[in-house]
Amino acid sequence: MEMKRGLKREGKAVYILVCLLFFLVPQSYGQRVVEHRCTNVAHYSDLMREYLESQNRPRFKEVLDSLSSEAIRNDDSLLLIQCHIWETMEKRSQREYPSALRSVTMALQLAHEVQDTISLCDAYYMLGMVYQDTENYMSALAAYREALRMESPTQPIPLRRKFAILNNSAIIYTIQDDYSDALSYYDLAIAIQDKTVDDCRQRLLCNMAVLSEFLQDTLQELSYLYKAYPLAKKYNDTIVLLDIHLSLAKIYAHQKRLELVKEQLNTYIQHYAHYEPDPYTLAPYRSDLIAIYTALGDYEKANYYVGEVYRCLDGERPSDIYEEFLLRRAKLATQCGDYKEALTFLDSSSQFKRNKDVLLHVLRFDEKELEVVNLYTQNEELLRKLQHENELREQEQNVRMFFLTLAFFFFAFLLLQRYIRVHSRILRKTRQELVRESEYSRQLSQKWSSLEKVLNNQRADLEQSTALLHYILGMLHNNSDKVNRNILFVKNIQQVLLPSMQVIEKAFGESFLLYLPRDTVSGDFYWYANAGEYELLALVDCAGHGVPGALMSLIGHVLLNKIVKEWHIHDPAKVLTTLHEQIHENLGYQSTTYLGHYSMDLSVVRYQPAQRELVFSSASSSIYVGTSEGITRYRGSIMSAGSTLTNRPYEDVTLSLTPGMWVYLTSDGFIDQLNEEYRKFGNQKFQDTLHNLSEYPADEQLYFLTEQLYLHKGSADQADDICVIGIHF
Repeated sequence: MEMKRGLKREGKAVYILVCLLFFLVPQSYGQRVVEHRCTNVAHYSDLMREYLESQNRPRFKEVLDSLSSEAIRNDDSLLLIQCHIWETMEKRSQREYPSALRSVTMALQLAHEVQDTISLCDAYYMLGMVYQDTENYMSALAAYREALRMESPTQPIPLRRKFAILNNSAIIYTIQDDYSDALSYYDLAIAIQDKTVDDCRQRLLCNMAVLSEFLQDTLQELSYLYKAYPLAKKYNDTIVLLDIHLSLAKIYAHQKRLELVKEQLNTYIQHYAHYEPDPYTLAPYRSDLIAIYTALGDYEKANYYVGEVYRCLDGERPSDIYEEFLLRRAKLATQCGDYKEALTFLDSSSQFKRNKDVLLHVLRFDEKELEVVNLYTQNEELLRKLQHENELREQEQNVRMFFLTLAFFFFAFLLLQRYIRVHSRILRKTRQELVRESEYSRQLSQKWSSLEKVLNNQRADLEQSTALLHYILGMLHNNSDKVNRNILFVKNIQQVLLPSMQVIEKAFGESFLLYLPRDTVSGDFYWYANAGEYELLALVDCAGHGVPGALMSLIGHVLLNKIVKEWHIHDPAKVLTTLHEQIHENLGYQSTTYLGHYSMDLSVVRYQPAQRELVFSSASSSIYVGTSEGITRYRGSIMSAGSTLTNRPYEDVTLSLTPGMWVYLTSDGFIDQLNEEYRKFGNQKFQDTLHNLSEYPADEQLYFLTEQLYLHKGSADQADDICVIGIHF
């Protein structure tokens, strides 16, 4: 209930914002139509906008009547449709909804007569707005769907208009408790919002977070809140910032994470406690603080905010706020041990749905409203009399129903008797037909006996085939167990060869590792070596995955150890060149048609702690370096180690490390991961994700990076081995 109240408040805010943004869109959109088909409307479109904004009703009416007369005189149906739409907008601004409905209905009829899809879209959109204003939500949804149906490749709906339709549809689905459809429409609205100048994504994301809580998806709710926060800070949207901090505080309070709750409350108090809108708007936030401090056990502050809510409401009892407030007061009284008061507030909350004017049980605790209490006491006698009259009326109704039931059963008896007579004649005819069919069945049984012998012979053959099949399946099962044991043995060998993260953190500093093999064994591996004053690290993506990729990873590990530790080659570019030559020499010398099937994509990093210097080189791979200015991608050579390409030398890149710099090594498995719609995660999205996470510590970066991967992948299968290493200098 508390979140639904917040969503309703946010939904109204966004709806008002959209109405302000698109209040005059029909004029500008109509102006575009007029420029192509009617030269007189473009001038008047700006005038009508000016009159409506300045609330110059007499002049607006005068120009509208003049345009309507001109349209009728010239038989200009398109101009007449636009006039009816302008009249509808003026009636809506005056809250004259019956007149507005008549005007837009006339516009819709004319648009159907001329069969103009642009005019139909305008008319259906305005019809949906009128229905939404009058809370006729089903008709509003139908009108919005018809407006969207008018879109075609040659005549697309303008982005602002389409955003308004999708946003309004999402608000209606939210009011009707259809949260899944509401989320779908919000997603479409955000996609449209990204292409327009006006930006209210923070409010849309905040609404989507509330819908996620209704669906009990806390992870998705946190994701939407974290996406909304930077946008709200950017546009200084105080209302959304208040909702974000209080929503996070409530989530952490339910999870008993007291430090995080106090952090959110301190942020709220330091930056937003001075925010003083009208008291009625402030009441829901004070009510949220009652729930938070009750969960924290600070009953003194909770009671303080109870008084603040009464002060903000100033005697009013709005249903969407006051019922929730009563429930929170009941919970607070329970925590304080005052169960009598708690039962009183619970009873008042349950009565609230049947009587939204005055709550007698609550008013008895309010000495300022004794006159209302006395009025209710006098009316109790009248209510008892009305109840007695209703009981007498029910008794008379019961007697009347008894005689009607008796007449019904008598009539049913007559119908049943008639049915039995007719059915008996049918049974006699049926008996004769059954005798004929029994003779036919006897003949069929003789034929069946002969067929049964054939079936028995076929059954014996089938049993023999089944026994043979079971024997073959047993052999396959045994062979499968042997293969699985061998694969697990290879996995153990591969795990032993991989360096531990403690060794890497000791050499390079704070770091994290995301290592997700697609199968039991992986073709991706990471390698570390100490070479005196240098620390070397490599992330390798071998061709293939599963067992072939694992075998290639073992070969790559051996070759890297040989190159660095035995041959003392420490320059990253020279390491890649030597590895390229060794793969050709060891794996391709027996074949004259070597096609590079044993190639490796890798990045090699050399770190010199004393000089704070980083040198790296890549073979068909990329390295991402994060600074305060953003994420920079270094692609390296396009030639994989062991490929058939030539004349693509490897080059070193040298960086002077600054405090706070992040270096990320990754295989292509993360970036190439497909979602349910067969779309890759993508390099640009990967860079944006790293930029958003660059201020977090390593463990939180690992958590959010994994979260982004699974949110993108959904129910799709993992396509390749995934390995990402992040190092903080």
